[in-house]
Amino acid sequence: MDPLSITTSVIALVQALGVGVKFFSSMRQIPADFCDLSNELTDLQAVAEQVKTSLQEMENGDTKNAAVPGITASAIQTLEDDFALIVHELEALCGRLQKSGRHADIVGELRVSKRKWLREKDNVARLRAKASKTKQSLMLRFIALVSSQWWLDLHRTM
Repeated sequence: MDPLSITTSVIALVQALGVGVKFFSSMRQIPADFCDLSNELTDLQAVAEQVKTSLQEMENGDTKNAAVPGITASAIQTLEDDFALIVHELEALCGRLQKSGRHADIVGELRVSKRKWLREKDNVARLRAKASKTKQSLMLRFIALVSSQWWLDLHRTM
């Protein structure tokens, strides 16, 4: 897979994460676990931004046609699918947790139903673990990308 395709995939990941982060940041008065999940998404977005920036720098440099060991098309596609699934599940979870009808705020703020929160607590923990695992996987690929770039640069100067 060439760096342009990898960059395109990472950009799609960053945009999907941005939607999730924006949605969570608009909510008020949510439990601490839900805030932790929002922070996990923010971390995911930051790591994805780092990978995107590195890939763009590689494209613009002398290594744009070089193979990048450790980063394969299937690995990037798997991460992209994982991110899309996490964002979709988080949006569905948020929809289930919101108060509706007469319990909703007149101003339009989103409110979390305590009763629904207690039922969905296990799902929040599962999604947080899945987001953390995906972030770790992306960070490992980022480390492989940076170290392979360093290795290629080192051998070019020799």
